[in-house]
Amino acid sequence: ASVREAVVTVREDEGGRKELCAYFVADRELTVRELRGALSQELPDYMIPSHFVQLERMPLTSNGKLDHKALPAPEGSAAVREEYVAPRNEAEKTLAAVWQAVLGAERIGVKDHFFELGGDSIKAIQISSRLQQAGYRLEIRDLFARPTIAELSPYVQKASRTADQGEAKGEVGLTPIQRWFLDRQQAEPHHYNQAIMLHREQGFDEAALAKT
Repeated sequence: ASVREAVVTVREDEGGRKELCAYFVADRELTVRELRGALSQELPDYMIPSHFVQLERMPLTSNGKLDHKALPAPEGSAAVREEYVAPRNEAEKTLAAVWQAVLGAERIGVKDHFFELGGDSIKAIQISSRLQQAGYRLEIRDLFARPTIAELSPYVQKASRTADQGEAKGEVGLTPIQRWFLDRQQAEPHHYNQAIMLHREQGFDEAALAKT
């Protein structure tokens, strides 16, 4: 109810990935937690902006229209961070390290909120993947339901299976496609051709095609 003006734009992060960024003017200072809480009543998580930037006024062009180029780049998240509480066990330390790497935060405590730090569904997948590399297993639905490390750590499990990375030796049977290929007994088995026909009204430059 305090928001007077708002606009949501798409910005690219340092890795070239597109993110939703909300800019707003309000009657009072609002935290990301308040904004996310209100928006979550109407929108699914993936539609809620990753960043919120509160402005004193919207930048306008000389024609009185919104000046998109003058909108400042978000500096992390506009969230009021919780009092820092350090990780207390191995699972929390691993989670904090992975969150720092994926979310680009300098220091993450066990009470910090994943979505308020700019987390989204893509970053949730990245976190799950990195945890797996570190020997832990995490269901993404648990991260969405428990978005702080303190809530989430009991649901992080040690990976019970790790793939053997040693050299594999021994005979391997033919696959069905290999058996089909060899059964054809072609005159030149080292060459397999798949032909298609292309049509262009202006014709083709045969020399350029041959060179390609």
